[in-house]
Amino acid sequence: MTFGEKLYKLRKEQNLSQEALAEKVNATRQAVSRWENGQGFPETEKLLILSSLFQVSLDYLLKDTPPEEAEGSPAEEGYYASRETTLGYLAHTQKTAVKIGLFVLCFFGAALPFILFPHVDENICALGSIIFIAAGIAGAISMAFQTDPYPQMEKEPLFFDHQFLEELKARYGVLRKRYVWLFIFGFLLIFLAGGFAILFDDILGKFSMLSELIALACVSGSIFCWIFSIGMMSAYEILLENPKHIASRRKWQQPAYRLLAGVLIGIGVIVFIALYILWEMNIL
Repeated sequence: MTFGEKLYKLRKEQNLSQEALAEKVNATRQAVSRWENGQGFPETEKLLILSSLFQVSLDYLLKDTPPEEAEGSPAEEGYYASRETTLGYLAHTQKTAVKIGLFVLCFFGAALPFILFPHVDENICALGSIIFIAAGIAGAISMAFQTDPYPQMEKEPLFFDHQFLEELKARYGVLRKRYVWLFIFGFLLIFLAGGFAILFDDILGKFSMLSELIALACVSGSIFCWIFSIGMMSAYEILLENPKHIASRRKWQQPAYRLLAGVLIGIGVIVFIALYILWEMNIL
């Protein structure tokens, strides 16, 4: 069977018209007709889409095979990640990392009422803290119930157009340095927070509002830097080192593991805020 015969056979098996197939591979109906009539081949990116769409290998599509061999050709496992899908996935990951960082900042913001209004009734400050915590929890819950627009990218083996894959590697080579420096900057903010606390304690003999605000801003900023840098590096490594990461990623993306991780992180942040509030209220 020639490529055109195989394409015609696979299209009929999927009950697709030439127009429907053309739409799926971003081509014209006339182009599909020419391919089926043996008048040329699709470009590489469209061949990869056809391979993913019909779940057959590229070798099967391109090599002429006797009919009996064609019937038993094994399908190539994996999902074809086009340029548009891959860039969309990276943009979605970036937005998600920013949202998670903002929700975590809401938890740390629970300390603000006690810092900014030290002479206001403690119950009123506690109410303000509850509002911050509720906002963070509401945001986290809303994200948990959102539908993932790119489920295949983290759950299936991926294959790419070779030229785009090389472009993606070069892009990550530049961005990875920035993410690593951002991660290191997060650690520097932690040390900076401790330094300001010690400095103001030595000068004033106690923590001042300014020192507490600076320390809180530094700690919150460090958490945001870590979440963003780790999220983006993880996304690129899923794409570029897919065979290495897919097995381990699958385990931790099961709902039970994700729920457990989220609960533990949430408990840790809430305990931290609760201890701070109790300390401010002179209970500890």
